Amino acid sequence: MSIFSKLEYMQEWTQAEKQLVQLILEDPTLVRDLPSRQLAKKANTSLSTIYRVCEKLEIGGYADLRFQIMQELPLKEKKETDFDRPFKADDTDYELIQSIAALEKKAIDETASLIDLNTVRLIVNRMELVQDINLYTTTKYRNLAFDFKMNMARVQKRVHVLTEVYDQELAALQTRKDTMSIVITYAGRVREVRPILDYLKANDHIVVLISSLWDRTYTKLCDYHLVIASNESPSKGGIGNFGSMTSISFIFDLLYGLYFKRNYKDNLEKSQAPFELLKKAKD
Repeated sequence: MSIFSKLEYMQEWTQAEKQLVQLILEDPTLVRDLPSRQLAKKANTSLSTIYRVCEKLEIGGYADLRFQIMQELPLKEKKETDFDRPFKADDTDYELIQSIAALEKKAIDETASLIDLNTVRLIVNRMELVQDINLYTTTKYRNLAFDFKMNMARVQKRVHVLTEVYDQELAALQTRKDTMSIVITYAGRVREVRPILDYLKANDHIVVLISSLWDRTYTKLCDYHLVIASNESPSKGGIGNFGSMTSISFIFDLLYGLYFKRNYKDNLEKSQAPFELLKKAKD
């Protein structure tokens, strides 16, 4: 995960730590240019506050913080992409094409940087063992969910896409131990999700949560968390959900691709079986 993403979205800061983090986010060059004692003084905090922040960021110390910020600063200083309103009324068609292309590339890059390799491997391990996957989502992400379902059907793994509240509640109540549940919510504001997650967690069912760093509600109710690119504001009216849609699609493609690769030869045969049948029928 990007050091700037950690600084921006982590919630476990004390008041003194918040002052320091806010100062760093407002002017990251201070970390590059100032020794730790001077930075602490400028933030009206102490050296121990800097070390606590580094500890929570799970980095080696101030030198490591400086190194990571210096590495990422050139990318941050480039023109920022507005994920909520990526184009304007007076943009040319060419500019619009370039803006959306840049936005979706950035969304994929951020999603990839937020992937924890160990977590995604454990998820795929579980996917191999379960019989069914229940996918809880809203109508907004339904098409992405059905694309994932169709891909998994190629390798004979059942995925049930659930978008209606009644169907979701019924599926949760009927969940077996050999079922994995995947829940999608961008910012954790879909209230109907809470009782489903509460029930699944209380009954020790496998839960994978796909949500953004804005989600401060449901991350404690899952076994595994995959993070959506989090540049869209949940409270700002945007033109479209270009970034989050691209990010979720990328996550589904990763899960399918990693699952497929585990048993590449067998899964390739399974995926080709329908085409072979059609070919024989034509012959």
